Amino acid sequence: KTTIFDALEIALTGNVERFIKVDKSGGSMDNIVARDPAKKVCITIVMSNAEDSLFFRRTLTPDQRKTINKIANFSSLWDLEQQVEGTWISITQDALETSIGEANLGRYYNNFFYIQQENTAHFLKKDEQTRLNLIAQLFDIKRENDELARLQTLKTKVDIVAKKTTEEEQALSQGLAQVGQDIEPIKYQKLFHIANAVQEQEFPFDKEYLVFPDVDSKDKYINELQRIKHFLELKNETVRYYQVGYFKHNIERVKRLIALHHFADNIDEIIRIGNERKSIHKILFDLEKIDFLLENRVDLTSLKDKIDFDFIGFSEEVAEVKRHRDSLSQSDKVIRELVSLRNDLVVKFQESVLEKQYCPLCGYDWEEGAKLIAALDEKKVFLNTLLESETKSYSSKLDDLKIRIKTLQSLINDLLKFYPISNEYLDFIVNNKAEVQVLGRYFEFLQENQVNIDDLLVDDLMVQVTDALLMERATQVIARIDNTIVFSENFLHQQDAFGLLEVYKRYFEAKEQNIQNVTLDGIQQKEKYIEMMYFRFNQNKHARLHKISKELEQLQVLSAKTATLIAIYKTKISAHRRKMIKDIEIPFYIYSGKILHNVRGARTSGVFIKDTTRGTDDKLNNIRFVANNNSEQDIVNTTSSGQLAGIVIALTLTLNRIYSKSLNSIFIDDPVQSMDDINMISLIELLRNDFKDKQFFISTHEDEIEKYILYKYMKHAKSVCRVDVMNQQLYHKE
Repeated sequence: KTTIFDALEIALTGNVERFIKVDKSGGSMDNIVARDPAKKVCITIVMSNAEDSLFFRRTLTPDQRKTINKIANFSSLWDLEQQVEGTWISITQDALETSIGEANLGRYYNNFFYIQQENTAHFLKKDEQTRLNLIAQLFDIKRENDELARLQTLKTKVDIVAKKTTEEEQALSQGLAQVGQDIEPIKYQKLFHIANAVQEQEFPFDKEYLVFPDVDSKDKYINELQRIKHFLELKNETVRYYQVGYFKHNIERVKRLIALHHFADNIDEIIRIGNERKSIHKILFDLEKIDFLLENRVDLTSLKDKIDFDFIGFSEEVAEVKRHRDSLSQSDKVIRELVSLRNDLVVKFQESVLEKQYCPLCGYDWEEGAKLIAALDEKKVFLNTLLESETKSYSSKLDDLKIRIKTLQSLINDLLKFYPISNEYLDFIVNNKAEVQVLGRYFEFLQENQVNIDDLLVDDLMVQVTDALLMERATQVIARIDNTIVFSENFLHQQDAFGLLEVYKRYFEAKEQNIQNVTLDGIQQKEKYIEMMYFRFNQNKHARLHKISKELEQLQVLSAKTATLIAIYKTKISAHRRKMIKDIEIPFYIYSGKILHNVRGARTSGVFIKDTTRGTDDKLNNIRFVANNNSEQDIVNTTSSGQLAGIVIALTLTLNRIYSKSLNSIFIDDPVQSMDDINMISLIELLRNDFKDKQFFISTHEDEIEKYILYKYMKHAKSVCRVDVMNQQLYHKE
């Protein structure tokens, strides 16, 4: 049964509202209404009256893509056509609704024309305001509602613009100077030009087109120029003050100055001598390792022109010792292996079953085994004697070589005395060589300011340059600076008052060469330029203020007029709604009373429509359905499901009776499912007697109810049609 109602809903609206979008992620290969996914689905509907017939059909072309067959896309898959003079032509939903004379059919079909089996209280379960809005769709006030919405949007925008305009007016009014006579025009000249700047900074007061965003903007600009003026008047002391501070805050460079300045002119030569000393010292260290010397890993070439020593004879002696060592090593290996083999042979021989009087190698008869063993032991002693002789010879030559080595080491130590620099000092110099030039400027600064530190400079390359030593002397340097360089009281006062040091850093990047581009005359001209621009800015502000004052007046008038129109529209629309409700409340009370007969808590049998928030005016604010006009309890909470179904049917019948223009069909899916017999009988009587001109589609699964409806209609000679869904049979009776 429900499938037939689905087909009717698709034919009239192109959608099935009860479908739930549960396939958001995956979709489906087949369409929900297609029995055979490979074939088209077509629904044709004929709508007739006494004069004419209209033919419409909707067609769904199969598409087995999951994304296409999602429930969310269902309504967009159908093609709508109308038969005109035997030819099917494509039309829109609006065209269908125009043809049958029911605007917005697709929008309120499920609220007022179709009562679903599973949710007969669909409309009543909406909140009060939603009920009002849904019924308003039938009130033919869409154009007025749209105009009201446009007016409300317009007023919102006007109020926003008015608020912004008011804020601008207030901002302009603050600190607005009075405009007097015009002043002499001043040509724009940029005050600051920073040399070698990657991107030259532009300060607010130094721009050509000045703005004055705050009340005291001009005063801020002038005050900043005054700071720069004070700096220029005391620039020499400020630069010196900066240099002293920079010097004192770079204590690590002061330490490096103490350690390096004395040797700055000969730094490369010192590094060369130091590296040479390191090389000689390494040779001295390597000579302690005999193996290094014997393996030619000690290079003595650099010493040949520095000390008086027989390097050729020394090399030959080293080679001789190496040969003895190599020979000793080979002989020692052979003899020791031979002794080991003899020992093993004796052990195996004694363990064997061989006769012990015969030599196991040559077979000589020693008569007794003891004599053979004694002879073997005698040879073993001889071999060990050979081994001791070779070792003694090697040790003798090695001792002679060591004496020569000591002589060479003594000569090298004497040579190192001509290289007066420690390895630690050399490393310090190499690591800080790149700063020698910068450190020279530090020393020049001290000389210019008559700070003498000659006695604190390190002048001995053999001194252990420790951090403690350098820190002690650097502290003394700082103390001498503080005692020697004294600043005037006037400068210190100006520094505290105007932050001259900050001016030097910010506007001149702490570089003396940048100061020469800015003069006191330039500052004076800049002050005049600011005064001129401020005068013109105030002129513009006065002009702008006059303009926006007029604009604000117009906006306020427009806002007031729009508010009046909105109030009129709301009043008229609400009054129209109330009139419409008045049109339906009596028929609804009658129809609901005929169906229900009685409602819990009611003095009468019908249902009232009530506005619970109504004031003294005649506006309709919401809709509530009550069983007793003195009560405010909505019947959705005080009636049974069967009674609720009857109320929904009564409301649907009422709306169709009053507002339906051309579509005189009402669709009810199994109304008796939750209604008792008395209500059902009353409903049939109401349909038969009060709605003779309406066409009803009613489904039921109960044979007794079906037969009763047919009996009542046929008894009064009404046209009825019975469709047996199970057997697919149709029975028609005029």
